[in-house]
Amino acid sequence: MRISHIPVILLTARTLADSIIEGFESRADDYLTKPFNERVLSARINNILQSRQEIRERVRREMILNPHKKVKALTGMSAIGFVKDFRLKRAAQLLLRNELLITEIAYMVGYSERRHFSMDFKRKFNLTPKEYFERHKNSKS
Repeated sequence: MRISHIPVILLTARTLADSIIEGFESRADDYLTKPFNERVLSARINNILQSRQEIRERVRREMILNPHKKVKALTGMSAIGFVKDFRLKRAAQLLLRNELLITEIAYMVGYSERRHFSMDFKRKFNLTPKEYFERHKNSKS
């Protein structure tokens, strides 16, 4: 699977429709067959790059105007839910390091009360922070 923000143009001698379809199904942005014209290649590259730039600008503008709606559209979570999810995932990473107390980790990820942190953590992972550590301590990633 390719990273979506990197344009991919396939340049090949394969001209059969099945090969072209396979290229596009592999998520290529364009498919050029040999022999190719350099000006055509240059024009296609410029169009792809310009199109990506326009998309970035549109998304940036929409984020400024409707940031909470955009987070929901992109993640399926509210902005608050997204931040809480991120904080709890970070807490899980810190737990596995086994360098800090649970209370310290709770404070590091923005909780002022350990009890509230533990309740949210259990809701997210179906385990208390201590149980999570015990279950995953040997599978650190």
